[in-house]
Amino acid sequence: MKILDRYILRELAGPFLFGAAVFTLLLVAGFILPKLTDLFTEARLGIGDALLLFVYLLPRYVVLTFAMATLLGVLMAFGRLSAESEMVAFHAAGASLQRLARPGVAFGLAISLFALVVGEAVVPQANHAAEQILNKAKGRPSGIEKNVVLFEKDAQGTERTIYAAVLDLAAGTMERVTINELKDSQPVGGIYAEKARRNGEGWQLFDGYSFTIRGGLPVISVSFDEQTITYLSSPEVLVAQARKKPIEMSYRELKTHITILRGQERDASEFEVELPRRLALPFASLVFALIGTPLGMRSHRRSSSLGLAFTVLIVFFYYIVWNWLGVAAENGALAPAAAAWLPNIFFAATGLILIFTARK
Repeated sequence: MKILDRYILRELAGPFLFGAAVFTLLLVAGFILPKLTDLFTEARLGIGDALLLFVYLLPRYVVLTFAMATLLGVLMAFGRLSAESEMVAFHAAGASLQRLARPGVAFGLAISLFALVVGEAVVPQANHAAEQILNKAKGRPSGIEKNVVLFEKDAQGTERTIYAAVLDLAAGTMERVTINELKDSQPVGGIYAEKARRNGEGWQLFDGYSFTIRGGLPVISVSFDEQTITYLSSPEVLVAQARKKPIEMSYRELKTHITILRGQERDASEFEVELPRRLALPFASLVFALIGTPLGMRSHRRSSSLGLAFTVLIVFFYYIVWNWLGVAAENGALAPAAAAWLPNIFFAATGLILIFTARK
């Protein structure tokens, strides 16, 4: 890494951290605290649960601040360099404006990759834990769940997809149960049972058969009147998993869920819309770096309020387009992948045009 790159990256770090802190506080004040206040007054949420809920809700909002903080960082950093004529000095030393934009773009790419990892490894689990606390606080009844799709993985690495037409928590039973086992994400076999009943640490399966997968098709190997298995979770855990919303699922879970719903000819649009958005949203940081870098270079004022104003305006327009296209995809007017990626493509193309058409 050259001295120029290190210098610009140091300039970007400070405004980025400042923006991340400011936007996180704003989102906490605007979304998390009002929700906690309502739960305190209406659902009598305890102090311990409130603190846990705050911790679990925070990651979903922190990821959103990454893109906004990146935009503010490049606007303020390059705005300062331009206002103090350092851009002129860099140019006099032989650095083109396109060359000067590289560190900003690389910074945006790094933040996007980090947001992608956090969004996949942390956010779904945190959202799921938050929803469990919310359901508990609101006293949501745990009754009968229909058309349940579940995912489990044991210590040996065997993955299982469980489908139940009916899951009755009170009775501890399931009806028309199919358990598919996967190795290296490929189906290898499983079990079907007309009914399953919780029995101590295991489940009793009735009137079913086990099967293996050969040539991509199930082949019945053993039929049974009654069989006991011990590897499935309790009804309470299965109900909690059955109620998972798309924001509580990882990218892999979403793909599996969509495949199962399509196979059952059920509506999977909610999950199909969320799947490409899960990848597209983290790359908003890169997109904002592309469009913010040339705008910052053209600014000759150092004022942080100007950077905040530009940031709010661009982010507001981006998310208006993002949400509008998402609604269009949910209504079937647009392909989910197009709805997720079109805002990124438009803003990235605008940024690249500004960078490569900038005059010295």
